[in-house]
Amino acid sequence: MMERIVIVDSNPRALMELTVAMSAMRFGVTAIEPRVPLSAASRLARQRPAAMVVALDCDENLSDIRSLLAGAPETKVVFLVPAMPPKAALMRVVNEHGATVLAQEEAPMVLAATLVALLAPRSYGVA
Repeated sequence: MMERIVIVDSNPRALMELTVAMSAMRFGVTAIEPRVPLSAASRLARQRPAAMVVALDCDENLSDIRSLLAGAPETKVVFLVPAMPPKAALMRVVNEHGATVLAQEEAPMVLAATLVALLAPRSYGVA
């Protein structure tokens, strides 16, 4: 069964690069280019995708990030941040919910490998 992932990024070039790379990995990809990525991600999380990739600009409200993660606890979430290391408060929220953070400039293959690792227990019954 093909895993369905959602990519939310307001940068059209980055969105296209990630979408093409993830499609090549045989993920079913929904790509969204919103004005406000976190709001769009929260709406899309209700559809319960296997995973979401959400690009942040690091001006987001932590309670909004917490709400996104709490609203779809089964969905694996990878946040892409413009600068590493991310702020400590963001990392606390991300770690509380089992999400992951990568740099926005990471190669698409790194993101693909991260998604495969996050989804492996779900897909293959690995504990």
